Amino acid sequence: MNIALLQVATLLGQPQKNRVRLESLIHEIMAQKVDVLMFPETWNVGFFPENIEEVTQSVEQNECLEWMKATAKKHQVHIVGGSIALEDQGKLYNRAYVINREGQIVYAYDKAHLFSPGKEPDFFTPGAENHLFELDGVKCGIQICYDLRFPELARKQAVSGAQVIFIPAQWPHPRSKHWVTLNQARAIENQVFIVANNGCGKAGNVVSCGHSTVVDPWGEQLLVAGEEEGVHLVSLQLEKVNEVRSKIPVFQDRLPSLYQ
Repeated sequence: MNIALLQVATLLGQPQKNRVRLESLIHEIMAQKVDVLMFPETWNVGFFPENIEEVTQSVEQNECLEWMKATAKKHQVHIVGGSIALEDQGKLYNRAYVINREGQIVYAYDKAHLFSPGKEPDFFTPGAENHLFELDGVKCGIQICYDLRFPELARKQAVSGAQVIFIPAQWPHPRSKHWVTLNQARAIENQVFIVANNGCGKAGNVVSCGHSTVVDPWGEQLLVAGEEEGVHLVSLQLEKVNEVRSKIPVFQDRLPSLYQ
């Protein structure tokens, strides 16, 4: 599975300009063999403008969602669409969309763990469910940014059969070591591939640290990007999941009754 991580700087409250920037990066990478395009968290409006209710479109008339669907179909590529801020039935959500090669929505996840130090719960409604989805027959999970700090979610996804966990984010600069370390830990303890695409640059008072990261089930870092914008192509050798799990059978040796 070849995954292109688009590490971009988002402009607050300017979805059209942010979309044009992604389009230019997609144009650069699609000459190569790409199975999955991945975007960062809230790429449409940034994390997040004070007038977010004014710049956020409804799910029924969302230009960014329609653009992702059209782009996936045009290039015959899967899109893990980071997340976009949108309005649905009068509430705002930080929602991740996964779209297949035919431009169809495979899965939608509303960020469950909202970042209270950043006042995210004052604006967004938390999601209540998180399930797996498949891309080319590969079972995958998705989390969004702050979800990474809650190991129970990754363990649930791994126990349910996930081989790859995608994590779009706008992780800020003062805690870049947390970002890299936690992603590596989640890969090791759950014996999965972690594909974590972060934003970069300054949006308002938030400076996203970049350092998009891909870690294999052994904990080997296949990618730790820098802080600048760019596209990073990483190939996942999915047979490593079963290889690691057969050598160190942590799922077989778990004692769930002890953890209640």
